[in-house]
Amino acid sequence: MAVRQRVFSQGGISVVLDGELEAYVEAMLDEATKAVVSKMEDEMEAVLDAALKEWPTKSGRSKAGFKVVTKISRAGVEVSIVNSQSYAHKIRYSAYTKAELDTWGKTPQLKARAKRVHGDGAPNEKLTMKSVWSELIAKPTRKLEKKLAKDLEKELLGLSSRI
Repeated sequence: MAVRQRVFSQGGISVVLDGELEAYVEAMLDEATKAVVSKMEDEMEAVLDAALKEWPTKSGRSKAGFKVVTKISRAGVEVSIVNSQSYAHKIRYSAYTKAELDTWGKTPQLKARAKRVHGDGAPNEKLTMKSVWSELIAKPTRKLEKKLAKDLEKELLGLSSRI
């Protein structure tokens, strides 16, 4: 059986790990990677689930185009929400609120025309003409970063006691 060792270097300093210590570090890295990736994916899926409940759609193509993508490289782990429809990030809420659109038109035909032109309307005045992507995907993701960093710190600190 080949002897295995791991060398960590930074600047002019190197540390060589072999034997039991190398096995411990290897197990720790495997568990840490699983914990980090799993937590990040779970949190991004929660953001996406919440966004899909509110996503305004006419045809359903932009809503169906969402997915959570995980990229793992030497630089780190990146979990993001992407949409296969190139226009998804350009969708905006209507210039009118849902309440305003409900008052339009006395006949079902006029109400149907208002809905066709303006969709369901913005949920409230604050969101009129705002980017749906920004409000439902980007802002919640940015808010998640600090919380996720704290949660992962606790998770990783607890890992050493389990291995």
